[in-house]
Amino acid sequence: MLCSILLLDREGKRLGIGAAPSLPGVYSETIDALEIGMGIGSCGTAAFTGERVIVEDIRTHPYWMSFKDIAEKAGLRSCWSQPIFSSSGPVLGTFAIYQREVHSPDQSDIEIIEQSARLASIAIERNFAVVDLRNSEEGFRNLFEKNSSVMWLVDLESGRIIEANKAAAVFYGYSREQLMAMSVEEINVLPRERIVEIRQQILLEE
Repeated sequence: MLCSILLLDREGKRLGIGAAPSLPGVYSETIDALEIGMGIGSCGTAAFTGERVIVEDIRTHPYWMSFKDIAEKAGLRSCWSQPIFSSSGPVLGTFAIYQREVHSPDQSDIEIIEQSARLASIAIERNFAVVDLRNSEEGFRNLFEKNSSVMWLVDLESGRIIEANKAAAVFYGYSREQLMAMSVEEINVLPRERIVEIRQQILLEE
């Protein structure tokens, strides 16, 4: 068995290679950015319909008329494709099993492809979450560092400044490195007792 995971793009129109280590490179290049649709191979059809597509013989199946030559060169004769669904329902991509001979899946094969698609779904959604988190962190970082307003982050328990933006450095007349070696009491105009009181109040409200 040779396997592939294809990922649906954000527009839901094309499939791109997610993982296909065992497939010939020339074949992977051909199916990368594959437009989905009825009759567009096993994976293009599965992604379009949201249903499993079993093609026992690539040479004779109508879904493969446009791809049978490249499949022949790659030595592929059958392809079963299972849609990969997100936890909320929409199709994320496809998990496919290829074989080098005409073959029809039995029940154990169906279980393998279904389980593999579920595992792929978990991995894909986790990756999306990591990317989204990274993007949100980068967005916050840019907002913080490039903001024209004075901004700094303080450890509420110790009162130490743990981060400061350029505007804060300019306003207080210290470098960012100097600010991050200071406590908020050293640069704030309020009485020290009032600053401690505010920090404690914030901690109690968390």
